[in-house]
Amino acid sequence: MYGLEKVRELLEQGVGLDEISVRLQLSRRWCRRLARRLGYCDTPEPPEGHVSVPKAAKLFGMSEQRLSGVVQVGEIPCVRKGRTRFVRPSDIERWMESHKHKARVRIKRLLPNHSKPSR
Repeated sequence: MYGLEKVRELLEQGVGLDEISVRLQLSRRWCRRLARRLGYCDTPEPPEGHVSVPKAAKLFGMSEQRLSGVVQVGEIPCVRKGRTRFVRPSDIERWMESHKHKARVRIKRLLPNHSKPSR
């Protein structure tokens, strides 16, 4: 098994990850992880006015899995660069606003005699 130093040496020579994978008999996924650890694979820059899905999830206080799922099914438009998806915060706000009413209706249907708790 080759270490980080051998991978670093090949990356500095300009050898691509696929070639490193073949030469060192490592999986492509493992080579990507090593290259990322060495600082050779950066997340692409977002288009203007967009943020990455993980960053957007933190901004809006929702789970990354939930937001990724909504983006994946196309309810929120996204721009892809490689494997990274970028969304506009305004699109997320619009989606959240459109789903507020649906949640209220669902609660009323489930709890028709529900009133505010007394203090």
